Amino acid sequence: MSHSATSSLPALGPLGRVAYACAANGRRTTMVWVLICCVLGAFLPQLERSLAGSGMWATGSESVAARDAAQAANPLAASSALSVVIRGPRAYGQDAAFRAAANRVAGVLRSDAAVAGVVGPTKARLISPDGRTVIVSSGAGASPKEMIRAADRLLQKIPAASGAAYPAYVAGLSSQWADFNRDNRDATLHSEKYALPITLLVLAIAFGSLAAGGLPLLITAIGLAVTGGTLTLLTHVFDVSLWALTFTLIFTMALGIDYALFIVMRFREALKDHTDPAIAAAVTMDTAGRAIAFSGVTVFAALGVCFIIPSPMPRSISLAILLSVALVLVVMFTLMPALMARLGPRIDAGAMPWRRRRQLRAPKPDADQLMHRWGAFVWRHPRPLAAAAVLILVVLALPLAHLQIGIPGDSILPKDASSRQGATLAGAAFGPAAIAPVTAAVAPADADRALAVMRADRDLTGARRTPGRPAGRHIIIQASLTVAPGSRAAGKQIDRLRAVLPQGALVGHAPAELHDLQKAMTGSAPLVLMLILLIGSLLLLVAVQAPIIALAGTLTSTLSTGAALGITVSVFQDGHLSGLLGFEPQGFIDFWVPVFFSAMIFAIAMDYTVFFVSSARERWDQTQDARTAVVHGLGRSGPVIVAAVAAMLAVFGSFAFSPAVPAKEMGVVLGVAVLLDAFLVRLLLLPALIAIAGPRAWHQPAWLGRVLPSFSLSHGQAPQDTQTPADQPVATYA
Repeated sequence: MSHSATSSLPALGPLGRVAYACAANGRRTTMVWVLICCVLGAFLPQLERSLAGSGMWATGSESVAARDAAQAANPLAASSALSVVIRGPRAYGQDAAFRAAANRVAGVLRSDAAVAGVVGPTKARLISPDGRTVIVSSGAGASPKEMIRAADRLLQKIPAASGAAYPAYVAGLSSQWADFNRDNRDATLHSEKYALPITLLVLAIAFGSLAAGGLPLLITAIGLAVTGGTLTLLTHVFDVSLWALTFTLIFTMALGIDYALFIVMRFREALKDHTDPAIAAAVTMDTAGRAIAFSGVTVFAALGVCFIIPSPMPRSISLAILLSVALVLVVMFTLMPALMARLGPRIDAGAMPWRRRRQLRAPKPDADQLMHRWGAFVWRHPRPLAAAAVLILVVLALPLAHLQIGIPGDSILPKDASSRQGATLAGAAFGPAAIAPVTAAVAPADADRALAVMRADRDLTGARRTPGRPAGRHIIIQASLTVAPGSRAAGKQIDRLRAVLPQGALVGHAPAELHDLQKAMTGSAPLVLMLILLIGSLLLLVAVQAPIIALAGTLTSTLSTGAALGITVSVFQDGHLSGLLGFEPQGFIDFWVPVFFSAMIFAIAMDYTVFFVSSARERWDQTQDARTAVVHGLGRSGPVIVAAVAAMLAVFGSFAFSPAVPAKEMGVVLGVAVLLDAFLVRLLLLPALIAIAGPRAWHQPAWLGRVLPSFSLSHGQAPQDTQTPADQPVATYA
């Protein structure tokens, strides 16, 4: 079908001009995106296999240097080495079938290209006192990423080799990460299966039509497909953590739906003023597009700061999220206008019954709309409402006072996970750190002294020199801790050991790597959080051109973030609602949660700030009346915020009931954060604070106006349609 424009194009900014070009050439734009999706989508099935195992170590730390030294000197002593724990019905020395099972397991280990050397239970002296539990040890002959992949391969082969009478479990750090990754991957795909139809239902109800509700989901799905294919290609350049899959999926779905929902609502408004859908799409992107572009910049700023954390895991997750946000924005600015112009008034196709009835009735005046009435109520009672909101947020944040940071152990894995069962068996037979010892890589001249120090240490047992390669640069001394490898006590023991060993000694293995990572994360947390607040404040100041509102927006975002983290402590550390959510509390919060989730929550919160402030700013610019700005801002942005929250809760809620604890944690934390930020902050506290400030809220000092770049989020009404000049491009729709 073709359609000639009957109206001229209003004066547009860059985003509006790009949108009009894409809408006016809708067929070509769509075909380009179909081609991009086909090309990049072809790489999507390879994504899971291409992602790296964990990246959970501190770059440049002593433990990483120790890992490299140990792998070079004795692969069996490397932290990524694999152990197989076998349990028999009778004592190993008296059961020939038990020994045969161990030999078969050793043969399977030797057949894997990533394994460098295998030692049986007798030679390694890893036979339990009762003789019924033994460990077959193997060396790490590849990178940590490849050892995790090797563990994944062996998880199926090893039990088959040992036989049902002699259950065997692949254990060790690499196996643990393989189980973590599989559990989170399965949980992510399980949650996504429910998230998409639930979100479609929520959007259809919010918009009152299937077409309007389905468009944001379609755009988000395209963004995810393009992101997945691009990530697969990037893994050939550098490692990307498998954990990026979960974070990218949940964050991209949330922001993509959020952005598309905002644009579709604005497009429906623009259709009332412009008969040409292409012009309506261009005007929409020229106004709403600026808001989501600013939100995207805020996301880049908040998550880009996480690159300060010296660890591959948070850096690769941040990179994946930033890439996905960038690609979703490109889809929004190009394909979205083409599809909206193609639909035009049919954006309301498949209207729900109540939507059809509402279309037949005369529209209500603004003052009679629910959100306008709420805005008027907030304006009349700003002080008590603000005080109540602050009180609730502060009370919810109180559990942060007893926040405990820890390293997740195998207790968050399913009880039938191989690494968990192997660690439990080995711990019962040989002690808590049997398959996660501590190692010291020392110069040959210091070996005797270091061995004496470790043997005299009350917190270590079984200190011994491991066999090394001839003419090696390091001698590897290995011992077991007397406490669980990931515990706080283990970290204290490692710090004390480093202080007493000869200078130049490198303390490593799994307990030290996890301890160093936790120190790196917590050590960089103050700087990361400070930069997030500072950069967020500056960006908001540029966007609203009003220092009081920028300060209020930043402080309220900080309050809502603190409240969300407080609830996280109450649920995941203290165990409240653990029965309902179906998990076993660890007594602490995972060490990466405060920093990483603060960045994500702050980025999401900025969306709602932009939605409200942009609408309020428009009315302030038109009327210079503070009351009208607040009431109109809530009246216009309120429905968008409520619909966006409902869609986000559908996404986050599907993860909150995931069987995997990290995915569950993410769903609960982000879901609570969105709920609090929308209803207590953006629809209540922030408007109340602006109402209290009155006209001063919009004041900009003259000196600041000279310093700040000129920028506006205002969604002012575009000029009405007029006749198209001859040189104006004509929109065509395939």
